[in-house]
Amino acid sequence: MLEHVAGCLPAPAAFAVWESALRTGRIGRHELGRIPWRHVASRRLAARASAKSDSLLESLLAWELHELGLGFEQQVRLAGHRVDFLVEGRLVVQTDGWAFHGGAAQRREDLEHDARLMLDGVPVLRRDYVQIVHELPATVELLLRRLAMR
Repeated sequence: MLEHVAGCLPAPAAFAVWESALRTGRIGRHELGRIPWRHVASRRLAARASAKSDSLLESLLAWELHELGLGFEQQVRLAGHRVDFLVEGRLVVQTDGWAFHGGAAQRREDLEHDARLMLDGVPVLRRDYVQIVHELPATVELLLRRLAMR
């Protein structure tokens, strides 16, 4: 099925499916490396996919950051909480899907963590579903502009 997905979907969408399969335990990282993939797209996805993305939003952004050649870490603990991305070691990017960020209490916790990070000198860029899925070029432009600042 993963080989079929690799051949039928645009690369970022296929990547999200492959990462979902890893995250949900449908296939293991070791298994991906042992399968003799027939297509170049499948081999590329097998080499790149991980179980670190917690959502479609994270998979799409991880794909784009890699395509841009930017260094990033996922699921890093900073200021006592996990962040979705630490880009180039100096910018936190948080992706906010409704499932985990829909309530007022969670929103306050997110804002508090952002404030602690910013006081520590780490800027935070927080983006939601629409900004990642439908407005990714604008999100990337904003991210690159922030990285260009010193």
